[in-house]
Amino acid sequence: MNRILIILLLFLAPICWLWQWQDSRGRFEIDFYQVWAVDRMLPGIGWRNLYSPETRELISREMQNRAAAGADPGLQRIVKQQPMVYNFASPFLYLFMKPFAVNNYGAAVQMYRVFSLACMALALALFARRLRMSLRGYLMSLIVFTFLFEPARADLWVGNINQIQLAGLGLFCWFQRRTSIAPLHFVGALILGLTILLKPVPVFVAPLWLGWLFSRRQTRQLVINLLGLTGAVIVAMGLSAWFIGNGVCWRDWLVALARLMYEVSPPSLGNYALANLLQAGLHIHAWIILFFVFFTPILIAVWRSRCTTEIEADGATAAILISGLGCLVYMLSQPLVWAHYYTLCIPALLAAFRPPLVYAKNGGDRPQGRVYLGALTLILFGVALLLQVSNPFLISGAYCLAAMMVYSVSIRDL
Repeated sequence: MNRILIILLLFLAPICWLWQWQDSRGRFEIDFYQVWAVDRMLPGIGWRNLYSPETRELISREMQNRAAAGADPGLQRIVKQQPMVYNFASPFLYLFMKPFAVNNYGAAVQMYRVFSLACMALALALFARRLRMSLRGYLMSLIVFTFLFEPARADLWVGNINQIQLAGLGLFCWFQRRTSIAPLHFVGALILGLTILLKPVPVFVAPLWLGWLFSRRQTRQLVINLLGLTGAVIVAMGLSAWFIGNGVCWRDWLVALARLMYEVSPPSLGNYALANLLQAGLHIHAWIILFFVFFTPILIAVWRSRCTTEIEADGATAAILISGLGCLVYMLSQPLVWAHYYTLCIPALLAAFRPPLVYAKNGGDRPQGRVYLGALTLILFGVALLLQVSNPFLISGAYCLAAMMVYSVSIRDL
């Protein structure tokens, strides 16, 4: 029976993968276009402020002129839908995405979507391996998170990089496995740093991981990880400044990012942040309070669990739980959280609801309770698809509730 199920899953997994790729072809890949358009102009912009309104207008006019030439139907379609280019990506992301800035826009989009789906498959394989999941468990997670998980579908549709960052977190966790080989820890921290510098959604993973190592007095590994993160900053900043041709591009980006983060983007536009929901519904500016509310309990849990080994005994790694919790802190505290950002909840979801679902800690959990809670969480994340809910405030509330449920389970597992 188990063999038949595995064969069936092996048959279904690539079908779901291909179906999702095909379904995304008719979507509005607004985020990919913003980066592609800038990359087509680089490095010709030179010492201009890449993030200034003047540069934005210059790039937008150039894309409109190329679309008017009529040689690229894909470019014509996207320019008609989005005539203005909004360049808020990090300098390192422009460098990272340059290989996809081929002349044919339609081909570039499809190449990028295949790459994103491959990153999702790689990330799930890495997490499954570290969590000692069976082949059946991996295939089921691949089907669920590729086919039914709404944030990952949204990430593929708009052409964002959260599935790529998920692969980066998977590689970070893989290299942080228990070993005495220092270069592996350095590479893991380097990958984490580069993943954060692509887009700062996993930014809280780094301090939480360093705090975890400090609480266990793993001084050697702590120093190696600090060196890896420092190396990532040096590499990313140096190469991207050289690529863009502007030594202050990172300063310009931080200014633009600060302005973007605190502009009011309502749930109707896809901003499903808890802070934004409170601001829209109750007119409360609570993001700083929310940060301390969700960050502080993790630090306390890390410190209190410094002498325990339940996580390792259950087959998981601390790095996966810390990665998931670091991303959840961002989702639950920051004022701008687009739907596809919740893709980075997957590490916490896998760690919290994986089999075996019993911990010796705190008397253990009922396996049935974990199964039901995991199913409810996935339903909440797929509320728009599975329940056909279209009210943006209800969807935002469902996402925030699901994130808090995963957060509470992950905190207990530390």
